[in-house]
Amino acid sequence: MPHAQPTPRRPRLWLTAALWGLSLSAIAGNAQAAMLGYTSGSSFDAAIASSSYQANTLVDFEAAGHPLGTAPWRATGILAAGGAPQTVANSGLWTTSGVSFLGGADIGNLGQFSSGDSLTFQLTQPTHAFGLYVITGGDVIEGDLSLSANGLTVNNGPQSQALSDGQGSHAHFLGLRADAFNDGFTTVSLTSNGGFFFVFAVDDVRSAALSAVPEPTGALLGLLGAIGTFAATRPRARRPHGTAAGTPHTH
Repeated sequence: MPHAQPTPRRPRLWLTAALWGLSLSAIAGNAQAAMLGYTSGSSFDAAIASSSYQANTLVDFEAAGHPLGTAPWRATGILAAGGAPQTVANSGLWTTSGVSFLGGADIGNLGQFSSGDSLTFQLTQPTHAFGLYVITGGDVIEGDLSLSANGLTVNNGPQSQALSDGQGSHAHFLGLRADAFNDGFTTVSLTSNGGFFFVFAVDDVRSAALSAVPEPTGALLGLLGAIGTFAATRPRARRPHGTAAGTPHTH
């Protein structure tokens, strides 16, 4: 009588499912990349100190000549006093470093910007981290200053004014960071509340870019290739020894 044919071995579906799970996890991880806002200068600096970032570029407006000409960005603005943003030196005002800051042409306010003014920083290449200090008096309250890029806005708050001269001046830190290479940005906006009068200046602008990394699609293609290889090489049903294909084995 014919021997019963061996039951074909089923493919290892658990392995296929696991590989697809890894692919979906990689896709989900890339989709969850986001912009992050900072009101702490030390936390921002610690984040971009990672080896994933290229060197942090700091513009403190103390360089000789016209430092804005060598900055990795170009600053423009809508200013009540007219003119363009410029370096202001030796005004006698407190700064976060040195004696110079980014201000305007308003001589009556010692070169400081006034409430309602806005600045735009146009970066020369995609950047993944951008932060600065905004120096104000004690009359500025939470939400009067905003920094925006890539759809995210961070406002000044209690933690942003950690630096002070102890005589009524405060330095509010505002920073933005993208945690994925493809989320680099080239435009950053600084705005101020024009609902009441105050003056402000900008100092110690820092920026950094993530180092280039392999595209996530390369890893996904590798996983899909592994799935295809598994499907092509999985074990097939074995025939009894000495039996021709399609011919029952009899005694």
